[in-house]
Amino acid sequence: MKFNAAIFDLDGTLLDSMGMWASLCPDFLNRHGIKAGIEVNAKIGVPSVRGAIRWMLETYNIAADEEEVYRQVWDEITCFYSEKVSLKPGIIPILEKLKKAGIPAGLVTATENGLLKHALRRVGLLDYFGSNILSCAETNLSKATPEPFMIMTEILNSTPEKTIVFEDAFYAANTARTHGFNVAAVYDRFEFHQEKLQQCANWYCREWDDFPLEII
Repeated sequence: MKFNAAIFDLDGTLLDSMGMWASLCPDFLNRHGIKAGIEVNAKIGVPSVRGAIRWMLETYNIAADEEEVYRQVWDEITCFYSEKVSLKPGIIPILEKLKKAGIPAGLVTATENGLLKHALRRVGLLDYFGSNILSCAETNLSKATPEPFMIMTEILNSTPEKTIVFEDAFYAANTARTHGFNVAAVYDRFEFHQEKLQQCANWYCREWDDFPLEII
């Protein structure tokens, strides 16, 4: 099967970054004397950093200024993306194969534009995507719906059946597959629905090194 376009997720797919997000709230609570593990993230259940901070301050009666906490946490996140984040193994050969085949690649992510550009610059991926970047955080969209995938498909001048989506999250992979896209999924230790992810994907890899490059 040959494709006209490829759509990539960022965190957990291109970048080994989900551990940072998983530990962000537990680490904050632990610094304030409240014992918490990553399971607290399921309780928080809000899609934004600011919302998570507000929830923790109110739920645990933490006496701290929300704006100051937000600045401190945002500085931590920015530092991670600009100085520490690393690529998932095996992703460069996939991007190179797409580039050599003349297949355009787009990026659809929940991460804010400022952060993702820090990250792409650090790991050397900016040239693979150009301006084909859509931040759901900036557009008030969610990959629980097909809209962001459809928008990027139009940008890349393709159709769902001729587009391959690279994902690590079951909910997003399931949305794409349900709406006619081909899905390549990769394991990430912070995705807790691996069996469902494997079942819904056309191709499932423990690492991108295992992805069958010949299908591109």
